[in-house]
Amino acid sequence: MFLPDTFNGALALLGVSLFCWGSWGNSLKFSKLTFPQFYSVFGVSIFFWAALLGLVLGGDYYSQDLEHHDFLRNLHNASIDSIGYAMGAGAIFNVANSLLAVLVGLVGLSVSFPICIGIGLIAGTLLTYSVSTPYNKAHTNLSLLCLGLVLAMVALCSMALAHHLKNTTQRNDEETPLVITSNQAPDEEPQGLSFSRLIMLCVLCGSVMGCFSPLSALSQDVNRPGHLNPYTCMFFFCLSAMITTAPIVFLLHSRPLDGALTQSNLWSNFSNSSCKDKLWPVLGGLVWTLGTLLNFVSGSKVSFAIAYAIGQAAPVAAALWGIFYFQEFQGAPTKSFGCMGLMFLFYGAAVAALAMSSSS
Repeated sequence: MFLPDTFNGALALLGVSLFCWGSWGNSLKFSKLTFPQFYSVFGVSIFFWAALLGLVLGGDYYSQDLEHHDFLRNLHNASIDSIGYAMGAGAIFNVANSLLAVLVGLVGLSVSFPICIGIGLIAGTLLTYSVSTPYNKAHTNLSLLCLGLVLAMVALCSMALAHHLKNTTQRNDEETPLVITSNQAPDEEPQGLSFSRLIMLCVLCGSVMGCFSPLSALSQDVNRPGHLNPYTCMFFFCLSAMITTAPIVFLLHSRPLDGALTQSNLWSNFSNSSCKDKLWPVLGGLVWTLGTLLNFVSGSKVSFAIAYAIGQAAPVAAALWGIFYFQEFQGAPTKSFGCMGLMFLFYGAAVAALAMSSSS
């Protein structure tokens, strides 16, 4: 199976992973499918890509895999405990990811991202570090790891302030429509939940998000008999995500968080949508799956805690898309751009501190 040979090679793969995690969401913008329809296709596609990438990149074609722990052999030798950890991680991630997507529509990026991603970043990294092997702990500088987390949180807050300043300016100019969900009319206020409860949901989402990484790390613990390699972990992770997508989508469609009930069928107008619209969730699934797989693969070299923490810098890639491609900051005040500049600066410092925290 393909694995990075050097620490710098693993960091390079983490850079690609970061870009993929910050880019797959663009497919949701490009597709005209409703969110439940999009996420249903997305959930199936990630399992397909996980199996295909496992067969191609996880095959027994690479000389550095001296123990021949390729994808198919590892599937056969995997223990029930390791499979359970990987599938538990997939289910937890899927719940948190779908909730985050809905919350972005309800309270906006500037509120949901710093709370959800911030809590997930800190909780996930520290929990993953706590379940790491003694070897990884011995080769990780906890002080630098915590410094990197603090810098990443400051970066998230800078991004939140940038969006707040932009939205405030545009509202004052009466040019910005409300952020809406797929079933909400442009002139409607979110209904059914108070702002304080929405904030509590953001906290819940971040707490849940932080729990998937330690489980995926446990499934790949080399000290455990029948442990998974990154490719088989990804396979069971995505299998669980696909299985849990159906009930999650059904609940979000029948009991939307904004209280705006819809009488339309979940799959209404799906057959009338274009092939391009149906293809976007498949491509988005490929980008996300590749990014997650590279994060798992790199984690075996730099430690899963550090890999997860660096991967959570994905908002940097998302911000670049928003600024340069979608022109989301057109007309924003100078202070907003200044905050975005600080966000890039602090995230760069955070990634540097996290990289230096590993002495592998």
